[in-house]
Amino acid sequence: MKKVTLEQIGKKLNISKVAVFKALNNQPGISIELRKKIQEVANQLGYIPPHSKYLSGLQFLFAVQKKFYLTTAEQFYNLIFSFLGLECKSIDSSLDILFIDQNSPPDIVEKAIEEKNCSGIKISGVFIAGEVSDTILEHNKNCGIPTIVLDYYSPLHKLTYIYLDNYNMSYAATNYLIECGHTKIGFIGDIYSTNSIRDRYLGYCKALIKNKIPVDFAYHINCNIETATSFLDILPEKLPTAFVCQCDSTAHTLYIALRYRNLNVPNDISVISFDDTPLCKSLNPPLSSYGIQKEK
Repeated sequence: MKKVTLEQIGKKLNISKVAVFKALNNQPGISIELRKKIQEVANQLGYIPPHSKYLSGLQFLFAVQKKFYLTTAEQFYNLIFSFLGLECKSIDSSLDILFIDQNSPPDIVEKAIEEKNCSGIKISGVFIAGEVSDTILEHNKNCGIPTIVLDYYSPLHKLTYIYLDNYNMSYAATNYLIECGHTKIGFIGDIYSTNSIRDRYLGYCKALIKNKIPVDFAYHINCNIETATSFLDILPEKLPTAFVCQCDSTAHTLYIALRYRNLNVPNDISVISFDDTPLCKSLNPPLSSYGIQKEK
């Protein structure tokens, strides 16, 4: 294949090769509109940046809320990113991370793709991990880049989703506790926080109702106990004999709070959780947790 030069790109647009060089190397002095045109022509002609580490493979973007990735003890999305990155590397491709938050603009992913394109990196696909705003999903749906949403589902947006059946998984976990003889079972998780927590709470309620056990709202700790400033205030005076925790990090905090009350797991209170992260094995006793095979 004949090498595409900066002169050829410049001739196509009737501009100098210096302007082309600045645009493809993300240097100042070139307008956003012209930068886009130069990148489009470069891609059309098959231009390959010299000494590029992206010569043979594809480039992908992994967008995730920063709070889900950096501030949780269980490191669920870190594992997903690591395994996905290894898979990309195995086909000589790369995976870059993009942190977003609840206040991010709807076009944050598209802007990140444009910035990559301007620096000579063409993004071939996007992974969105965890729950994000509907405006981001709607905007990304229309940007023309193949997208897979991981660990989240919205019936409002026609995208490709890979997500957990949180509702039935929680039903099975709660039903397991009932089969072990528990009839006073609590749930810990802020149902106003994410869809996955709501689904897990509803699965918990289904198991109780199906087994004709009243849903006792006094046993529902409807908050994010991982952010509690005092372990003394987490638990109510009236306690169940078992807790279903919305994730492993929640269960970890519950372990500590129970120790403050001189209660033992599992002799005094049984605990079951979700995500099956490495955190489970570090707890004493090890935590029972429903989860997925993250590498697969």
